[in-house]
Amino acid sequence: MPQVIKLNQHIYSLLIEKECNGFTIVELRDELLSVTDTYQDIDEARKFIYRQTTALERKGLLNSKGSDRYKRYFKTELFDNTKFVAKQVLITKEKSISSHTDNQASKLVETLLNEKKQFEAELAILLGEVDEYKALQKRFPEHLSLFYSAFDDAKNNSAKLLGKVNALTNILASLDNGARQC
Repeated sequence: MPQVIKLNQHIYSLLIEKECNGFTIVELRDELLSVTDTYQDIDEARKFIYRQTTALERKGLLNSKGSDRYKRYFKTELFDNTKFVAKQVLITKEKSISSHTDNQASKLVETLLNEKKQFEAELAILLGEVDEYKALQKRFPEHLSLFYSAFDDAKNNSAKLLGKVNALTNILASLDNGARQC
C-alpha cells in the first residue's frame, strides 16, 4: 500500500494536477501566482514555494540538480509511488481575518501618518521660529536676554516634536517591516 502524504492544496495543484516537474523555484512561484491570488507579494510566494519544495526534498520526494537560481527540482521514484491528498484550508476564514486585520492595520497606519504630518508641520514652524530668534539675536545683540527665553522655549519644543516625529517614523517602519514578514 503506497504511503499517503498530505500536501498544501496549492502545491498539490501544481505538482499533482498540473504535473509540474523539472522546475526552478521561480518557475513554480510564477505558476502558483497564475493559479491563486492568495499571495499578494511575489517574495512571499517564492519563500512559500522554497519551504515546500525543500520539505519534499528532505522527505526524498524531490531531487534537485544545479545550484542557486539554476537549481531544478525533479520528482523521484518515491514521489511516483506515493499517494498525495490535498489539505483543505479554510481560505474564506483566513481572508476575513486577514482583511479585518488589514483594515485595523491600515487605520492605525493612517492615524499615525496623519499625526506624523501634523508634528512635522509644527516642527517646521518651530524651526522657522528658532531661525528668526537667532537672526534677531544677531541683529540686536544688546537685547539678547529679551530673545533668549523665547529662543530656548522654541528649541526645547522643536526637540520634543522631533522626538515625536522620530518615534512615529520608527513605529511606521516597524509596521511596514511587520507587514512584509507576515
